[in-house]
Formats: sequence, C-alpha cells, structure tokens
Amino acid sequence: MRFNKLCNIEDWQDADFRATVRRLLPALVQAMPAYPTGQEHRKHWEYAHVLNGLDRLGAIHPEAMALSVAGGHELPAFDLTNRVRWVFLTDLYGQTGFRDAEAASTVLTSPDSFAELPYNRNRLVVQHMNALDLRFEPETFDVVFCLSSIEHFGGHAAAQHALAEMHRATKPGGVVAITTECLIDGGPDFEEPGLLLFSQNALQRLADSVPGLDLVEPIDFQLGEETRKTRQPLAQAVSDARNQVAVKCPHIVLECEGRLYTSAALFFRKSGTLEPASAGEPATANRLDNGEFLRAVYRGCLGRDPDNVGFVRYLSLMDERALDWAGVLRSVLGSEEFCRSYATQQAGDRANTALHRARMTLFAQHLPAAEVAVDLGGASASHPEGALFALGYPHAPRELYIIDLPPDGRPAATLQAQRGTSIQYIYGSMSDLHAIGDGTVDLVVSGQSIEHVTEEEANRVLQEVFRVLRPGGHFCLDTPNARLTRIQSPDQLIHPEHKKEYRVSELSRMLVRRGFQVAAVKGVCPMPVSLATGQFDLGEMARNARLSDSAEDCYVFFVDAVKPAAVARKWLFQRRKT
Repeated sequence: MRFNKLCNIEDWQDADFRATVRRLLPALVQAMPAYPTGQEHRKHWEYAHVLNGLDRLGAIHPEAMALSVAGGHELPAFDLTNRVRWVFLTDLYGQTGFRDAEAASTVLTSPDSFAELPYNRNRLVVQHMNALDLRFEPETFDVVFCLSSIEHFGGHAAAQHALAEMHRATKPGGVVAITTECLIDGGPDFEEPGLLLFSQNALQRLADSVPGLDLVEPIDFQLGEETRKTRQPLAQAVSDARNQVAVKCPHIVLECEGRLYTSAALFFRKSGTLEPASAGEPATANRLDNGEFLRAVYRGCLGRDPDNVGFVRYLSLMDERALDWAGVLRSVLGSEEFCRSYATQQAGDRANTALHRARMTLFAQHLPAAEVAVDLGGASASHPEGALFALGYPHAPRELYIIDLPPDGRPAATLQAQRGTSIQYIYGSMSDLHAIGDGTVDLVVSGQSIEHVTEEEANRVLQEVFRVLRPGGHFCLDTPNARLTRIQSPDQLIHPEHKKEYRVSELSRMLVRRGFQVAAVKGVCPMPVSLATGQFDLGEMARNARLSDSAEDCYVFFVDAVKPAAVARKWLFQRRKT
C-alpha cells in the first residue's frame, strides 16, 4: 500500500492494515469478530494507515520519541506507548470546539479513562499545548504526527505554520505524518469557520510549503469507483453521532454543501541525518544529549529552564547511571513544584475555559446586528476572519474593519471575505480611526482591548468611536473588572500588557462624559464569594460560566453604549468649537 494517498475501501483488504486496526479497537473485535468487515470507517483508516506507514519507514523503535499534535485522546498515541520510549500527547484541552469530545480537559488528569486498548501509562505525557506554538526544543522527536486536525487550525496560513512547527520539532531524518480532509470532485477549497477542506492542488501546495520537509513519495489522488459509491451527507453523519445512532458504514466519502471529500494521508521525512556521537568523546556527547533532554523536561513540565543546582544534580545522576531519562521524568513529575504548578494550571485552564465560553454567549446574544462594524484589537492568530466571528458573532455585516497593531511590526492591510462580509484589516492604534469616515459605522466592538491602552489613550478611543458611529450606533466593550482583578493581583495589573483596569462605574462615567448613553451593562462569570471574602478563587470562576445582570460582582463586565440620535450632532458641534 502506498504511503501518500486517499482513503480507499480496497485498503481494508490489506492483511497488515486489518491486523493493525483490530489491535487498535479490541472492543469492536470482541463485539464483532469479523471486524473491520462491514465497519469501514475513514477515521479508523487514518489511525491504522499512519501507524503502519511509520512502521514501514523505520520510525518506530524502542528508543524513539513520538509527538502527537492536537491529538486529543486518539488511539495511536496510546498504542505507541507499547512500542517507543516516550509519547507526548498534546492539544488545547478544554478550550476548543472539541472540548466536549476529542479534547476534553479531563484527558490531562485521567488519560486512563480514555484508553480503549492496553497501553504503557509510564511512557505517556499529556500536555496542554497549541499546535501553532509547540514548546519543545528543535530536533527533539523521531516521530511527529497530526491526525485530521490541521484543517481546523484557521486556514491555509495556519496549516502551513503548524507543519513548519512539526518540522522544527523533528530530528533530522525523522518522520512527520498528517491526515486531513481532501476534496475528490475538483474545484476550489471549501472553507468555513473552523474547517478547511483542501482541494488537491492546495494539499500539494501545503506538502511543498516547508523547506527541508519532503514527501516520502508523490501523492496518489486516485479514488476507486466502489469508494465513490460510499458517499453520505456530513450533516447526517454528525446528527447520528450527536444522537448516538450507529454510524452508517462504509463511512469513507462525505458530502458537505455539494462537495465530496475523504481522508488523505501524507508522510514526510526531514532532510539531513543525525550526527553520530564522536567515538573519542562519548561522555561529552552523552552529556549534551542529557542536557537537552533535561531542558525539554523542565520547560515542558515546569515551564522554566532548569536551575543550576537541579541541572548539575540530574546530570551527575545520569552520568553515574543512577537515573535514566524515564527516572528523571518520573522525578520531575512527582516533585512538589510540578504538583503545585499543575494544580494551579488546571484551575487556571478551567477558569479561562469558563470565561471564554461565557464571552461567546455574550457576543452571540448581546451584540446587535450591523451593516458596517469595527472591531478594535480584533486580529486573531488562529482565525484570519478575526476575533469577532471567532467569538460567535452571529450576524454578517456587509463590511468589517479590524483595527490592530501590525503583525511582526510590518504594516500591511489585507482584504478577505467571510460569510459574504468584506473584511479589511487596518493596522495601527485603535485610538486613531482616521481611515474610517464620520458617522459611517453601526457597531464598534472592543473585546478586552481597552485595558491595553492608557487612560489618556482610552479617552481618545472613545472620542474616535463616537465620531465614526452613526447616530443610534452601538459601542460594545468588555473588559476585566478591577474590583476583582485587584483581589487576584493586589500589587500589579493582571497582565504585563495591561495599562489600566477599570471598575464598572469608572468606565461608564468615561463613556457618558464622551457623549454616550449607557444602554445596558452585563457581567461575565460572577464571583460574589471572592468579593465577599477577599480571597480570589479560580474555581468560582470556573463554576460560573454564565452572564449576570450584577456586573459589579463579575470578573469581566460588558457595556453597550449608544451614540444618541438627537444629541450626537450637537455634541460634535460643541467638540469642534472647543
């Protein structure tokens, strides 16, 4: 069987494939002795085909280090623990649209409950990590794989960035494997928020996009007629899954808004070879290897570089062979520092997830529709369409202007289309909206951005927003509540980039002084117990992923301010005179 290919129903006749897929899903074998006959599913194909390909390429061996990118709790990571030295399983657990299924936060704390096959739990490390920012030293892993995730990272640029990150983390001569969705009926890519179906040309461009990462063979885009006959609507498959209805098999070709697609697998090898250790200096070469491993463990597990005392102590123990790499990792994972930081991180992750979920409800329910909208500080690294849509804004403005600082310090402007909306980026300060005409905008949104400028700049922001809004237009902003952030961080602002954190009454007065009328005030994640006791409790935030009318008691507050229809012209005239 070829490596780089589309999923075909004929692949289920391959003896090696059948053996691997049966090993991965022992429960199905027990329930259906003939499995996988009659149960052909493209996700199972991805698992087995990638594992077999890695085997055939010589990437799986007892000393190998493997990394699963955006892996949730997928079976190959568990299976590989029985066959390699270490498996690092990473995802944005608890934070994405997959948090209730493939990437639940509980995978971090209880991976055993997600294992559907026997695995070596002492060789599995589960970490919360962004696929676009892999926090590993360069050339750490023999194997890096990412299964049906790269299409959810935010478009072509994000997919290429993720592939470049995988390349960086892979050793010279190591193997990178990905699976993704590929259209089989020609035509351009299909893209909507959170999903990219690659055309065959686009998939080839992605495969060729990272210098030094080379396909092990050309991509075979052939698809047999029997495979084409398996088509079924994606909407029906999703509905069946949600309603816990048995999946219709063969589940290979899906139809999404008239476009047909299936799974594709790509295998790459990183150019170059690992330099062998010098025969004359085995101790020095070993010390370099151990040192790099130590730094990776400290950064991955403790979020810091090793201190000198710990670094020297562990190196000595490894040189004396009193500890191997497994022993070092067990020692770090069992340390008080890791247990304390892990518990704090988990509490913070749960709180951040709750806050994000509640803010999405806020944006979906309380932001008005608009023909022309402006999003201040609205760029998003993982969502080219901007933070407003990423947070669930349900309307489709004719025009959306995203105001933000230029990426990497390079001024630029891009024009994109999303849901029929013309999206224009204007790079610069949100206190300077000179590119937007007076009275031309229906809605201005400031999603947790006003706190990133000084109070003097914030007043200029309000003045500029008032100018560009039409009479009756809305200025909607949310920001952390200083009443609670001062309990959370008494001696400094909660983020190093913050310049000013406001109380509800303070920001409301600023808006009124600038001519706005405050139409509504809401709160996000109420924390009355923390306020009453003066002890900030992340658990209280995590439990209260909801909106509240008592904005003063909430971690974040939201203000909907309106430019008055009758007063606007008079106020502007007075401002010009002064």
